[in-house]
Amino acid sequence: MYRIKVTEYILSQSQSTILDKGNSAGFKNIVRNILTLGSGLTHSKDVRDIFSILMEKIVEPCSSLSWSVADMELVFSGLSPAFNDLSSISPNLRKRYQSSFARLASGVKLAAVRLYQTTISAGVVVNSSGGLGLLTGR
Repeated sequence: MYRIKVTEYILSQSQSTILDKGNSAGFKNIVRNILTLGSGLTHSKDVRDIFSILMEKIVEPCSSLSWSVADMELVFSGLSPAFNDLSSISPNLRKRYQSSFARLASGVKLAAVRLYQTTISAGVVVNSSGGLGLLTGR
């Protein structure tokens, strides 16, 4: 349901090409990883490892889907409005967690996009086995 709401947001922004760049399983995985990252921030180990988690769970999957920085920003921008429109969550819970979720989505967006830009400018790419590698010929 949530993925559908985010997809509707992307389509409303006339950016359907991002949906062509990756399969729905990859898209669903990225959204699930964002939510898992947020839920794990109460554990001190996850806070210490937040940047490696962002790289492994958010940046690398986006790179493997060949998303651009603009694609990432668009998806992250759609997370909060989609959360606010979810009918599967009671209005009281949506109201209660709306600002917390918006802060999580905004923080992950800023950090993940910055890491992605740094990764691209450094020539680091995700190889076919899912690991990081360097671009050659630069």
